[in-house]
Amino acid sequence: MGALFTGLKTILESQKHILDQMLDAAREHNRALRRLDMPAIMRAVRKGEDLGVMLRRLDQDREGVAAGLSAEFGLPEAVALGVYIDRAPLNIKAEIEELSGRMGRAAAELAEINETNRLLAQQAMRVNEAILRSFDSTRCRIYMPDGRSREEGLPASLINKRI
Repeated sequence: MGALFTGLKTILESQKHILDQMLDAAREHNRALRRLDMPAIMRAVRKGEDLGVMLRRLDQDREGVAAGLSAEFGLPEAVALGVYIDRAPLNIKAEIEELSGRMGRAAAELAEINETNRLLAQQAMRVNEAILRSFDSTRCRIYMPDGRSREEGLPASLINKRI
């Protein structure tokens, strides 16, 4: 049983390390989005994806250890980490509790940064769409004296326009 808890602690430490790296990648992504630096955006996204794969592998390892602990204690396979922490030997219990808390805080911060990055990316796409629409020569919106508008096939493009 002690070996299972030691294994759980080792996996949680590795997961926390990867979460920290994911936070760094998300911050890099945020800075790149604010600078509109496409190569840096792509590097940060790729790094985050690679780290996500590593985290999923560790999750599988953690689930294997959890299954062993569940069998040891006669628990169902899918129980919260806190249930195992409550049953951990005293010499390792505090370390696992502290790791669990730090991981929760890191995951919450990562979710917050990722949401900000999502909003920044959406805003950049809206700006790009507006810019591209300004170069579209297929349709033109004409406003009528009564306030209504209609679209006509007149060129609205800013390129190749004669003055």
